[in-house]
Amino acid sequence: MKQSLLLIRLLLINFLFCSFLSGQTANRFEVKGIVTDTSKEPMIGASVKEQGTDNGTITNFDGLFELTVSSPNAVLEFSYISYETLTVKVANQSYIRAVLRDASVELADVVVVGYGKASSKDIASSITSLSEKDFNPGPVQSVAQMIQGRVAGVYISKDGDPNSAGTLTIRGTSTLRKEGQEPLYVIDGVPGAGTVSPEDIVSIDILKDASATAIYGSRAANGVIMITTRGGKGGTQKYTTANAYLSIEKVSKRYEMMSGDQYWQYLTDNGSAVEPGWDDQVNMDWQKEIMRTAITQNYYFNTGGNL
Repeated sequence: MKQSLLLIRLLLINFLFCSFLSGQTANRFEVKGIVTDTSKEPMIGASVKEQGTDNGTITNFDGLFELTVSSPNAVLEFSYISYETLTVKVANQSYIRAVLRDASVELADVVVVGYGKASSKDIASSITSLSEKDFNPGPVQSVAQMIQGRVAGVYISKDGDPNSAGTLTIRGTSTLRKEGQEPLYVIDGVPGAGTVSPEDIVSIDILKDASATAIYGSRAANGVIMITTRGGKGGTQKYTTANAYLSIEKVSKRYEMMSGDQYWQYLTDNGSAVEPGWDDQVNMDWQKEIMRTAITQNYYFNTGGNL
């Protein structure tokens, strides 16, 4: 009698378990599809996950995916680095086309610090950020000219050399050597990189105090200027930028000098004589001979986007 009751219980448990499994299998639903960006380019390695579960997969080289979800009414989450997360309800659809959009961030809300970025409201150190609309308008030849008079605590001085870009000082004069006052330039994350065309610059971050520049060590003793240049970006429309300017420079005032005759007369009146070989009394205005009007031309052309 006891053996019969035990056998009946085992059969009942087996029946209930099989019924549960068949019910679960009946509710499962297979979904296929493709993930692309706004330009309809397939996205490789995009994450496809059933919301609220660990059930998920990634897209292949063609942006395709296959996933078996728990229910025809399941919700799928599509995500990819630097793109907005997309949520789609299956709703008995066996094929889903997901289009991910760029997660654009306002430049004014982001500051480049060291080897990464942070929100401006989270920055406690002294950092000043400038975008294109903050730069000095007109033809400029250097970073110093772009930000001159735009940032407190940044001093720009220029000597008489017409070809000099000027000396930029952030923390005040710390040495008598002109070369030793320059800050560290970091261009697109590369410390000590070479020069860059002013037209290619989209933003400048100036790190002033020790806490902001600590990551660069002694090289940042005079502050750090972090430059972000233009770069291609997928999913954007094709664009073309052209810029040209012509500038003319000339000496505003020349030194008043004596002519050869006047100098000779001055020596005679004061009982002096000219050394042999220099007494030919030549009248030559060397300022006029050496200095001339300088004409500078600059042409800039840039194109990008979906070419």
